[in-house]
Amino acid sequence: MTEATPALVVRDLEVVYQRGGEPACRDVTVTLDAGHSLLVNGGHGAGKTSVIRALLGLVIARGEVTVFGHPPGPTGLARRIGYGPQGKTFLERHTPSQVVGLVSALRTGRNAARDAAEALDRSGLAQSRRDVSTLDVEEVRRVALACAIAADPDLIVLDDPWEFSETYAEIERARARGAAILVATDEPGGFAARLDRTITLVEGVPT
Repeated sequence: MTEATPALVVRDLEVVYQRGGEPACRDVTVTLDAGHSLLVNGGHGAGKTSVIRALLGLVIARGEVTVFGHPPGPTGLARRIGYGPQGKTFLERHTPSQVVGLVSALRTGRNAARDAAEALDRSGLAQSRRDVSTLDVEEVRRVALACAIAADPDLIVLDDPWEFSETYAEIERARARGAAILVATDEPGGFAARLDRTITLVEGVPT
């Protein structure tokens, strides 16, 4: 994939959830080109997820955010962004196959059962039809990875991923095809050595 426009441009980003409250993040400026990768590091509550929510258009943010040259939102960018969320609420009342299938269908506009099955297999999740209530924490993180990689989007965003061998393999796979990768975690571990750059947030501010 050849992409002259940066995958992500963030300038002077600030996210405030309550009027008059302290910013969850501020003064965040970064550019991520297609084919490159970025690690957003910081402790619990440092503002990493707020940065991700801003670039996905999920929160109101001040400053400039563009994804492939466009403001974040439902203007076709969903087809180009693969998001692996933290937590397990995204799985409520659905099986992994159903969740990843829906993500794949939104991304490709076609019947995505095959894409979903491939993504779950690449994520190392067996028995993907089982109910969410039977999944352990590791399996939930594998479903999140499958959601991010299904149908091979141009920008992969992983919030609190686990260091599975499959996660590292998907980072290399995305890099090889020219996709951009953003990983946010408070435990960088082996990610720092595998990604091009790192920014660290302390109380919402890059250091």
